[in-house]
Amino acid sequence: MRLRLICLLAAASLFAAACSSKPEAAPAAGTRPAPPVSPAPQPAPDLPQEIIALPFRLDISLAPDLADALVAAGQTLRVSMMVHAQPRPGQPAPGGRIVLGEDTRELAVRNQSLTLTGRFDREQARRETVGLQQVRIEVYSLAAGPQPVQMDCPVFDAPLPITVETGAQVDCTLGPG
Repeated sequence: MRLRLICLLAAASLFAAACSSKPEAAPAAGTRPAPPVSPAPQPAPDLPQEIIALPFRLDISLAPDLADALVAAGQTLRVSMMVHAQPRPGQPAPGGRIVLGEDTRELAVRNQSLTLTGRFDREQARRETVGLQQVRIEVYSLAAGPQPVQMDCPVFDAPLPITVETGAQVDCTLGPG
């Protein structure tokens, strides 16, 4: 029985030794160990976009003589909307402003109300601009013939949060010519 116990303990010791991790071999004399491998540098991740969408109403009013002239000439209306803001100091900005979002629509010639949405990336606005976002709206005609109708439409440019609350109004008249 004693021999059996010794054999059992010897087998268990051998099994434990075989399963244990082995120490790394020492480098050969006169050589240095290899430096640890570091992972390749990862590029900085792009910041996630956080798109803000603020809808507002735009009312377009055309003087009757302007509407008649546009219809007779076969012209349509185009509405161009841009969300912009002042650049941070040192931030390059063509035209003195950072454009954050744009939308253009082609419309029939008539008085109308439509919903536009000021869309912009909040992270871009935080990184590149200061102050409130502005909305700029221009209404103009698309000439279809040799004699374009001259329109006089004021440019709407106001803070976007106020425009969302109050809406925008553009009143167009027949221009000179």
